[in-house]
Amino acid sequence: MGTIFETSINHDDSKFTLHKYKNLANMPHFHEDYEVVFVEEGKAKISINGNSFSIAENQAIFINSSEINGIISLLGDEGEVAF
Repeated sequence: MGTIFETSINHDDSKFTLHKYKNLANMPHFHEDYEVVFVEEGKAKISINGNSFSIAENQAIFINSSEINGIISLLGDEGEVAF
């Protein structure tokens, strides 16, 4: 997994973190925060609570807090996933 960049944005009492990856693959995990995954280019396979979804370029998916999820970039080094 190659991290392209990571930044945090504070707005009032809320903190937003933006990550951008190339060739992303991670194991199932969960967060206390909400997560929005956007595919800038390529395709990704996302697992949420045991259900699999494929999303492609310019598509996004919302992951609720505490949902078990994992993400795999399907096009190797060519796919960029931002969340």
